Amino acid sequence: MDYTPGEVPILVSGTMSVARDKPRVNWSTAYLTCCALVFVAIATYVVLQQRAPVYDEPVHLARAHALVESASFSEWLINNSTSSPGPVYALMHYALSGGTGALPVPWLRIPNLLLLLGIFMLVAFHLRDLGRRHAFAAAAAVAAVPMTWVLSGLALTEIPAMAGLTLAMFAAYRLAAQDRELQVQPPAALALALGVAVAVCGRQTYLPAVAPLVLLAASSKRNASIAVAAVAVGLLPACAIFWTWKGLVPPPLAAETHMERGLVPLHGALAFGYAGVGAILIAPRFYFQGKKPTALIAAGALISAVVFGGNFVPFGSANTTLGSGLVTSLLKFVGSRAIVSIGGAFAVALALDVLRRRAERPTLAHALGVALVCGVCVALPYNFSSRYVGMALPFLVALLSGHMVFSPWAIARLFVGVGAGVVALRGYFLS
Repeated sequence: MDYTPGEVPILVSGTMSVARDKPRVNWSTAYLTCCALVFVAIATYVVLQQRAPVYDEPVHLARAHALVESASFSEWLINNSTSSPGPVYALMHYALSGGTGALPVPWLRIPNLLLLLGIFMLVAFHLRDLGRRHAFAAAAAVAAVPMTWVLSGLALTEIPAMAGLTLAMFAAYRLAAQDRELQVQPPAALALALGVAVAVCGRQTYLPAVAPLVLLAASSKRNASIAVAAVAVGLLPACAIFWTWKGLVPPPLAAETHMERGLVPLHGALAFGYAGVGAILIAPRFYFQGKKPTALIAAGALISAVVFGGNFVPFGSANTTLGSGLVTSLLKFVGSRAIVSIGGAFAVALALDVLRRRAERPTLAHALGVALVCGVCVALPYNFSSRYVGMALPFLVALLSGHMVFSPWAIARLFVGVGAGVVALRGYFLS
């Protein structure tokens, strides 16, 4: 008797029958497909938006227009009383507009969507270099984090800088391959330098993130030296800008930052909280590392809720869309305590994961990157936003990639995160 592939002969009551194997669902492919469909849907939604620049878009786009009218580049850098980020964003829009200042609506929002695709590809290649299974599906998990859609759906400054960081992260680990080869790899070193320059000149808060990039490349003293040299070269443009400014922000804004207020620990707790929400949506197994570690994580959540929980309204852009007195009250009473509790749990889980995997240099580098990008938020005395936490996504996805499990539950979490992101994005368009 002949059998076709997928059929198994079974003896039943003395006779031979045939049973067919049930087809198995490839959940990583299903997850990746859903992410692609989500991207197409949200990109279509953004392109169809005919709203004039909203929220912070006009402030940052005005810098591109100002460049057209400035007598010199240094004058343009100094005479800036509206936009504190570095010049990368404005230069990008100036170049894309052909020197006229900025693209018209809705095309001015397209560059960030395209850069998001580039970030996804670089993260996927990085995860493949790390030997992660389902690297492309794991990289696509950026779609599950609500902040992704605000960062890429609006013409804001974070995505261009994040693209630089992701390039630097990818290149830094490529440098580690030099241990297995005799020749130096100039493309990797140049890409690291370029990525650092774009990241730090795009958003100054990426300045501390150069440390984990060096660690990522430091598989030997030789590679560490090459990485330090590449990072130093990449920082030269930023140093020139900071020297022109005589500080980290343009002179007209330096007096308005009110740094005398000092550090704001609550902003750090919120940053870790938003990162922790991302971890729940991407890889909730990150929080379950055994009975004793899980108990410590729960204790961290409780302590954080007691210390920081209180009188503020998280998820402000979502509140604009869903806005009502009841929603605001719930966010203020429940949401505030929930977000700082998650922040405490995430901080403890991060520390425990580092201790458990301390022999893995990439894990240490990714964890340090997440901690530094979130931690620097304590130095932002005003105007904290979850967008600043979204800038840690390349490090966060790489860190969590070893904890991801693709299943129907993962797809459900994906759509929860996407839904929250769309609500937040719509809130900005309604503002």
